[in-house]
Amino acid sequence: MAKVVKDGVAWTDATFTGTDTLYWDVGTTATSKTTYDTKLADTSGNGLVFERWPAVFTTAKLFQDANSPHYTEPNQGGAGTCYLIQALAGVAEFPALITSMFLTKTENAAGIYAIRFYIRGKPWVVAVDN
Repeated sequence: MAKVVKDGVAWTDATFTGTDTLYWDVGTTATSKTTYDTKLADTSGNGLVFERWPAVFTTAKLFQDANSPHYTEPNQGGAGTCYLIQALAGVAEFPALITSMFLTKTENAAGIYAIRFYIRGKPWVVAVDN
């Protein structure tokens, strides 16, 4: 990841298709999954698209200021990630908990950030693009 950030070129995950990556199929939602997959495949301009957040939220920053994060700051698009955004907004009462997750604390030309999650008590570092 360090090399990608150093190179300064916007990084794109060539393996990311969006299919089944944002959808939690619990067995009773086949119709919803078909609708999601259909919208993802729609190239008419009415479907789902994945964009970098600076293209959508042009004035947004990773952390707005020294008092960030604050529960009023999270924004989301149409990716269905409200559960994560809401959880982060709730934890924003303790900003250091969120900022400590971000190993990459500043914006970079590559548009990627290293974020540490704890899964079953073990730290996992995940590269996330903007």
